[in-house]
Amino acid sequence: MSFFKRLFQKSAPVAVQEPEPATPVKESIILLFEALPDLIRGMVQMRQFFRGLEVQLDRMDGVEQGTYHFGEHQIRVQGLPAALPREVQQRTIHFSNWPQSVKDGLYHHRAHLICTYEGHSEDPRAQLLALYQLATAFSSLGLLAVVDEAAHNVTPVHVLQEVFTGLQVSDLQQDFPVLLWTNLLKFHRPDGSIWYATRGFERFDAPNFAMLGQPGEGNRIFDLLGALLRYVVYHKAALAAGHTAELGAHLLHFAEPYEYRDHLTGKGELLVAEVLSGP
Repeated sequence: MSFFKRLFQKSAPVAVQEPEPATPVKESIILLFEALPDLIRGMVQMRQFFRGLEVQLDRMDGVEQGTYHFGEHQIRVQGLPAALPREVQQRTIHFSNWPQSVKDGLYHHRAHLICTYEGHSEDPRAQLLALYQLATAFSSLGLLAVVDEAAHNVTPVHVLQEVFTGLQVSDLQQDFPVLLWTNLLKFHRPDGSIWYATRGFERFDAPNFAMLGQPGEGNRIFDLLGALLRYVVYHKAALAAGHTAELGAHLLHFAEPYEYRDHLTGKGELLVAEVLSGP
């Protein structure tokens, strides 16, 4: 992301080219299976899951590839009869916070479906909801989990059904599933303390944050940073190094990272969050 003549002679007028407008980010997810599903059955299931939704599929003959259309949304899908590359599994399944028994089951997938948003909404929350609604339609067709590379996270199928079957666009004006659409990674220091660093906050036009804490504080810190993300999203808050913010009973201060920058930084800007006061 970008930020914002000589003396003794007159220079000729120079045409200043306006910067190209930023290309809206198109979200994507990956669906894991033991075998590739039938895309047409996915369309039928989506109609059943979301009554009243007009869903169409433009399917390419001879390959598991096509585009789903519903409302203002278009989602291109491409099926591959193979497991994800090991490095993708490492930065998603491995970094997720589900029990090891759940992760072990996901490592044994044998096929995946890449889903890329190509519709008209520029709101990342609406894009993600459409993608996860499509994923929900495949939950009865052998889906194991949703892999979200931007979030360094996965959503097992039972959680997917619970969260997204009834979620509507209007609900996103009050809250959104931060726990699934982002993640918190841990980096251990030699003294035993831990740097907790977010991933996926950049997709909502927010900085990613890092906070220094102790072992066992991950849930508390993720709750705090998740609330901070909601604050940025819903109040259009612009945070930078040197700023402070009141968040409930907490007073936070933000600074530039002063160590382990390469490890802590994901995509976009990174700010270190420090609690100046609070419970």
